[in-house]
Formats: sequence, C-alpha cells, structure tokens
Amino acid sequence: INAEYGSFGKVYAMQHATTDTFRVVKEMHKSTIMSKGTNVIELLLNERQLLSELKGCPFVVKCFASCQDEKFLFMLLEFCSGGELEYHFKAAGKFSEDFVK
Repeated sequence: INAEYGSFGKVYAMQHATTDTFRVVKEMHKSTIMSKGTNVIELLLNERQLLSELKGCPFVVKCFASCQDEKFLFMLLEFCSGGELEYHFKAAGKFSEDFVK
C-alpha cells in the first residue's frame, strides 16, 4: 500500500491479493471538506455523480464504489499511473495534437 496526500486526505494505491488488480482508495476527511465551504462540498458531490454517470466512458477514471463512516468519505477508483492530467498540462503549457492522440 502506497499513500499519497491529496487536498482533502490520503490516496492509497492497493493491489488485490488474489487477482493482482490495482485500485485506488481516496480517503477524504469530512472535517477538512466542511472547513473548505459549500463550493467544495458541491464539487465533491458533482465529481461522484459524474463518475457514476460516465462509468462506461474509456477516457474517465472508473469509480467502483463510494461510502462513508463518521469521519471519512471513501471512493474506490480505477488505478491510473502517471499522475494527474492537470499536473502534466501545467508543466507542458499545452498538448500537441499528436500527444493527445
């Protein structure tokens, strides 16, 4: 298990013991989310809704499940290596058409 820190909590990369499939668990602390205000709460709700609606799209990370307990929100996501698209876009400034293909 590898843990990275995100804006609202931790992100864990995990490997299933029998299938060797990789998944990511986003663990988001509710108090951190609440302290950021209504816009952030709406953003996270929209993210979850969009991932659910775009489940079959090959260009969007798959969300397999989401749940919560008293302190945290959790999302089980498809593992995609290479980092966030936003990071690469900011570093490059723009993507060429060949790169996007």
